[in-house]
Amino acid sequence: MADRRRPCSPMGPPTGLPRAPTPVPSPARLLIPLLAPLLAPLLAGAPGGVCLALAPDKALHQYHLATWTTEDGLPHNNVVSLAQSDDGYLWIGTWEGLVRYDGMRLTLFDRGNTPDIRGNRVAALHVDARGTLWIGTDGGVTAYRDGGFTAYGTEDGLSNRKITALTTDDAGTLWAGSLGGLDRLAGDRFVAQDGLPSTYVWSLAADGTGGLWVGTFDGGLVRLSAAGPTDGGSRGVIAAERVPGLAVSALLPGADGGLWIGTSDAGLFRRSSSGELTRYGTADGLPSEDVQALAADRHGNLWIGTAAGPARHRAGRFEDAGERLSGQVLALLEDREGGLWIGSRPDGLARLSDVNFTTLARREGLPGDEITTILQDSLGRIWVGTLGQGLAGWAGGRLRTWTTRDGLSHDVVLSLAEAPDGDLWVGTRQGVDRLRDGRLTRVAAFDEVWALAGGAGGSLWVGSLAGADRLVDGELRSVLSTAEDHRAAASSFLIDAAGGTWIGTIGAGLLHWREGEPPRRLTTADGLPSDTVFGLHQSAGGTLWVGTDGGLARVDGGGVTDLSAIDGLPAGSVLAVLEDRLGMLWLASPRGVFRVAREALERIPGGGGGPRAVESMRYGRADGMASSECSGSGSFPAAWRMAGGELWFATAKGVAVVDPARLLINRVPPRVVLERFVADGQELDPDPGLELSAEVRRFEFHYAAPTFTAPARVRFRHRLDGFDDDWVEAGAKRTAHYMNLPPGSYVFRVTAANNDGVWAETPASIGFRLKPRFYMTPWFVLLVAGAVGGAGWGLYRQRQRSVEREFSAVLAERTRMAREIHDTLAQGLTGVSIQLEALEEALASDPGAAGRHLDRARGLVRKSLAVARRSVFNLRPRQLENGDLARVLSRVVSDLAAGTTTRCDVKIAGSPRALPRAVEDNLLRVGQEAVVNAIEHGAPSEVRVELRYEPYVVTLRVADDGAGFDPQSMAAAGAERLGLVGMRERAEQMEGRLEVRSAPGTGTEITVSVPVR
Repeated sequence: MADRRRPCSPMGPPTGLPRAPTPVPSPARLLIPLLAPLLAPLLAGAPGGVCLALAPDKALHQYHLATWTTEDGLPHNNVVSLAQSDDGYLWIGTWEGLVRYDGMRLTLFDRGNTPDIRGNRVAALHVDARGTLWIGTDGGVTAYRDGGFTAYGTEDGLSNRKITALTTDDAGTLWAGSLGGLDRLAGDRFVAQDGLPSTYVWSLAADGTGGLWVGTFDGGLVRLSAAGPTDGGSRGVIAAERVPGLAVSALLPGADGGLWIGTSDAGLFRRSSSGELTRYGTADGLPSEDVQALAADRHGNLWIGTAAGPARHRAGRFEDAGERLSGQVLALLEDREGGLWIGSRPDGLARLSDVNFTTLARREGLPGDEITTILQDSLGRIWVGTLGQGLAGWAGGRLRTWTTRDGLSHDVVLSLAEAPDGDLWVGTRQGVDRLRDGRLTRVAAFDEVWALAGGAGGSLWVGSLAGADRLVDGELRSVLSTAEDHRAAASSFLIDAAGGTWIGTIGAGLLHWREGEPPRRLTTADGLPSDTVFGLHQSAGGTLWVGTDGGLARVDGGGVTDLSAIDGLPAGSVLAVLEDRLGMLWLASPRGVFRVAREALERIPGGGGGPRAVESMRYGRADGMASSECSGSGSFPAAWRMAGGELWFATAKGVAVVDPARLLINRVPPRVVLERFVADGQELDPDPGLELSAEVRRFEFHYAAPTFTAPARVRFRHRLDGFDDDWVEAGAKRTAHYMNLPPGSYVFRVTAANNDGVWAETPASIGFRLKPRFYMTPWFVLLVAGAVGGAGWGLYRQRQRSVEREFSAVLAERTRMAREIHDTLAQGLTGVSIQLEALEEALASDPGAAGRHLDRARGLVRKSLAVARRSVFNLRPRQLENGDLARVLSRVVSDLAAGTTTRCDVKIAGSPRALPRAVEDNLLRVGQEAVVNAIEHGAPSEVRVELRYEPYVVTLRVADDGAGFDPQSMAAAGAERLGLVGMRERAEQMEGRLEVRSAPGTGTEITVSVPVR
């Protein structure tokens, strides 16, 4: 498998430690030889970061250990085989199936969900040069390639289904060892190897020259020859030798032609290229003489899996992992990122990895694990206070502890400070002590001395439950007392370059004190996140960084800037603030240690504007800290930058040490894998030319970036070409969703960056085409275009016919009016003219005849007006254009009754609604005609008009109390005169019914009923 890491030199051995301290040396050079292997990695390596790998100079217990069992998702705690495929996945063989792991998710493959895995006990795993994963189970061999499984059994030539070992030789031929012998894969069938001294094959390894080493259960060690050019791939036995012990359980060729041999009961052997055997056992440091697994790391160290845990062989010496890993180790594997995987029984899976932090605790010689305060003095001596185990110090090349038995006022040490003469001030729960020449002297009694600091002129600042005091020439001078403010307990000090003193308090904010000047106080009212201050640090430019119970604050010429809401910084307490030589701020918090660029925080303006997020790195247990919980709420200083640049942090489980100049950098780019493509809940194979139905609405893309160095910090971004304009930042999310995509061709791409921001070299991608819906196809467009054209032509013709009908109606109306005017009004006016001429002639000769002519003229005028009025009534009123028949009818009746003695009453019943136009027109005409007839011919005192709206019928009734008539005996001319013929015609046009009720002297009632929807 190709290694894409950048070249990385192994860390060199530690330099010698001096016997006596020199001014301002590196603190590591003062530690006792016991700690030399532990801190040597902090002194070695290239500045600016080193590659990931297991630093060979670290003790095994200093590596970070992560474990997985059935509680974490493994199907069984017996892990017997391991392999890493080219795409980065870790494959784990257990007694209950095969597991794939990407750093975040465990995925199980077994007989239940994968038919081609014919056995759940996965005893052997191997990845060949072509990237195929070979799986050996108690049911045969299975190959995994291109996302699919293929099974091989005895029907395919295997000698036995119970596979014990798999490997490929230098020619790429696959070999499978089983309880029935040894077989090689030729084409798609296995061929048995003859001539072995035993049919129980336990281990296999290519010898690097074309041959093959075979370890058996009861026949010793066998070496097969390389395949000849004409022998069809068959091998001959060229060496068969006994190895002490029963079974040869593990084989590992060396770079010098030698061979490491693990046995099940006789320990570890080294076979030289000349055939000499050297044995190693428990007397040489092996945890057990039952050796089941062997592996070499990139530094050339040998790792041995034994029945009592793993061991490492380096520089001729064996080291075991002690009580951390004590189960039977059955598999070992170094991954691409330099971590070592350990499969064991019954402890499951484990991984050892190098980390940025080194922890110093009780096992390294400290008196206790709960650390409170740290300080390095001007002579390079390192002092550590503990919570109940006294004071520890490295001085003169020795580690020594002081407790109450040595004169310490209390075993809980809360604060430290250096006196100008080199003495050490020690603050405890019961006072202040002075350490001089190894002897302690009680200086002053205080409750809870949380902070100490050396001041001008040899004075000492004392921060305690009582407030802030100065010890000057043996005299205490109170600066801030709880008598003045019960919240004014002092928790931290900082002496600035101008000679002033910053005093952090518990609950009273931050004070700045200068001799002879009134104190200046900053609180939450001035912008501090909290009035409880823990840590203080001043940068070279004068900016003060304040760690409070509510987050970080910045104090500079612009006042106080609250940084607690900035993403990337601790959301809670900041217990200590350090700055390294690279300009990075390190913030200690109960949630771990945060690293952030000082310049990034200085660019954030005051007043809440500007960026609200910064790039930062959070370190915790995964980075080597035994506990992510830093100390510092009630102790000062809780962190210290050593003269050599290393940063030491007090934690709940020891001192966490990191060298910022030599941080481990993961330069291995992740390999992104598209695991699943799901469309409307159905998983699809990513075939080239994949086409999906137009009905698909939901699309899901599941992806991963297998990495095992801080996998939770992997960041993804993706884009869907054809839909997204740019990359979409997905963070740690490993699924992308899209909905209701329009038809077209798409390519989904996803890439990832590892924990140190190194991006994958090639994105993973999948292309597909979403077919257009039927109404987007060309034939449908043409069909719709034709239909729209036809519909348009039909609408045009309908409109044309409508216009023609309207024109014909208007023309007919004009013709009717012309005919009526000609037949009635014109004739009447002609008659009036004749009568007026006769009147003129009779005025002089016959006045009586003149009067008769005048009466006839008046009658003709009245008749002509009536005819004209009836003709006008037959026109459609403009008011009806809005369809409001009830309102128009009321207005028309009111106009007809105006100027007469007849009272007209209009009643509307039901809910008025719009009616068909013809119905409204004809009902209005009937109503007009009936009211006019009643007023002109019946001489009524009252006319009642009722328009009733019912669900399926509209009824118009006009009744009067006038003279009435006999409908049966009325002559045709009389009916025409009263307009009854026209009323009946209009009722018939509406498909309605007209009823006339009348009798002489009883009035008249005309009712028309029209069915409507």
